Amino acid sequence: MAPAKSRNPARPRPGESAPIATLVYASTAMLGLQAIHAIDHLSFQGRALPVPVAALGLVESLAVGWALLLALRGDRHAPLAAALAGAFIAAAFAAVHLAPNWGLLSDPYSEASLGPFSWAVMLVGSAASTTFALVGLSLLRSGLADRARSCPGEGQTPGEDTPQA
Repeated sequence: MAPAKSRNPARPRPGESAPIATLVYASTAMLGLQAIHAIDHLSFQGRALPVPVAALGLVESLAVGWALLLALRGDRHAPLAAALAGAFIAAAFAAVHLAPNWGLLSDPYSEASLGPFSWAVMLVGSAASTTFALVGLSLLRSGLADRARSCPGEGQTPGEDTPQA
């Protein structure tokens, strides 16, 4: 008898929901938005970005990348990583760009002469990071973290029905 193949949780069976795939797509979208935000800072704003703010942006991207890696692996910690990364990035957007100048990690948009594109990119990124956190929390509540590695049907002989949860 051949050993059962391990199934990639990001690829659901026909008729099965795709919660891990949702997390993969959300993580990929967040990385894309992080890249657009960084390009906006570097190319279109025409002003120096404080090094601590740039470093914070790098940490944010690494956190989203880690959540994506966990989701691709079907790791049960992927939803928690997404929830934490999304909440961290949403708080960072508010503290860095929306709050008045308060210190090293401050780059308030209200004090800069920025165009509508920069504002839109920042506001969409902020909303997306909140959504990313909510996707992670939703998957945690649905119990995905407990089921991410348990693949239905794994280890069964052909012809056996998959147990229903």
